[in-house]
Amino acid sequence: MMGPVRVPFRREKNKPLSFGQLAVTLYASYSVSSAALQSLTERSEDGANGGELRGPALARARQAAQLNRRAFEAVMYMGLRDALPAGWLPLGALGAFARVIYGLVAIAETPPEPEALLGADELRALAIQYDIEGWIHHWESRVKDRAPGPVGMAPSIGQDGAHPESDPVPAPTLALREALLADADLGDDYGYEPDALFLIARQEAAAGLLLDHAELLEVVHEHYVRHGPSPRLEAIAVQAAGNLATVLQSLRRRQDLLNLLIADPDVPAVPMALIDQMLFSFVLLTGPRDERYLTAALSPEDVGELMRSRAVQGWMDRLDPRELFDQSPGPRFGLS
Repeated sequence: MMGPVRVPFRREKNKPLSFGQLAVTLYASYSVSSAALQSLTERSEDGANGGELRGPALARARQAAQLNRRAFEAVMYMGLRDALPAGWLPLGALGAFARVIYGLVAIAETPPEPEALLGADELRALAIQYDIEGWIHHWESRVKDRAPGPVGMAPSIGQDGAHPESDPVPAPTLALREALLADADLGDDYGYEPDALFLIARQEAAAGLLLDHAELLEVVHEHYVRHGPSPRLEAIAVQAAGNLATVLQSLRRRQDLLNLLIADPDVPAVPMALIDQMLFSFVLLTGPRDERYLTAALSPEDVGELMRSRAVQGWMDRLDPRELFDQSPGPRFGLS
């Protein structure tokens, strides 16, 4: 009697990646995402229609966001943060990767948000700024079964579909974006240096946005699960991701100032990586329904845990979150 027939590659396909394999996959995906962003940016500058760029930009952003979420959870919830030396953790790589995703989200908007875009020089400088080459060197020689293709070369990328252009993505709310980038209203009596004013302003804008968009993500997630994706729901998710990208890209451009907050034991650091997870989740809830992306996105329960986390609560307690909206997200978008 014949034994059970072995299904080729099924075991390998479903077997979780080791963190070494994940590290190399993360690096390869960062490389191909950066190249995609550069190509899309050039097409945008050459006058390509925003509708032509939205599909490819969101498809690449979804794939990148899923992998970024996977790597983040490996660091945060699989004990890797305590088990590995700091130089081995992908903290810098995730920061650089996040900035590329911000840029992809910006390209998907009509018109692109200038503050969230990455220029060619800025994009090229990311690898040096975040020491990605040094980080991947820790892993490169230790991974036997690497991701498809050599390190630094593009892995195969599936064609991720997009909604038909039945409903155009609305233009970003310019007044909101201006508020996110406005200076802090502290008066002239405090004597703050410009860098301090910048940090206060961006953090208060990020805090106000986080309070609203946490609730919005719960609503969007629920509608995605119950009713499936739609062009309208995608438009809401893209605009929300664009709002977050606007303030986060601005903050990450001043990594020197963020590092000062990290080094100060008396001042809570900006929980950039946690806010990133919310942005990535909005991205994952765009496009046609995909259970992989839905599973990777933060659920309403996950959002609640994130907002109750010590990192977020301790940071927000020191701020005066900016009031950016007159209505809560459900009524504002007709999703109640």
